[in-house]
Amino acid sequence: MAITRQPTSNQSADPGQGGSAVTSPSNTGHASTICSAGPGANTTKSCKWTGFADVSGSRNSVKLLFDWSQNGDVNDGSSNQFRVQYSINGGSNWNTIFDHTGFQDSASNNNEQVTLSNSQDLTQVQVRDLLFTQSTAEDGSAMTATVSNIRIEVEQNNGLAVLAGGT
Repeated sequence: MAITRQPTSNQSADPGQGGSAVTSPSNTGHASTICSAGPGANTTKSCKWTGFADVSGSRNSVKLLFDWSQNGDVNDGSSNQFRVQYSINGGSNWNTIFDHTGFQDSASNNNEQVTLSNSQDLTQVQVRDLLFTQSTAEDGSAMTATVSNIRIEVEQNNGLAVLAGGT
């Protein structure tokens, strides 16, 4: 049996990363957010999601899942960055799921997945993203990014005995 938990709160901008708010933050992601920088400037936008409820009982698997999309435009001397991280200890340490930099294309993934420990205290799981653009050239840089459907799925034992062995 699968049990799904979603974050119950969000904070944008994320105080740990700074910048300004993303577009339409919700408890499960944010809408397509434009992050752009003119010549000689930089821009940061960020968001953090917290408040997953724990699941009692034995577990077969615990997975953090979400969807994302990105589109970028960089020129000589400029850069962009789209990073998503998670914490399993209430934000004391962060693990990077991906850190895309200097991208010129569109990309997406429906069902990005991170396997967590079966004993993970879900109340300690947090997720955050960062959008960053910088330009040192005459031309600016820009990107858009979306994060959605943030959730943790817990597969629990159904109480049935699992038989192993020969015939």
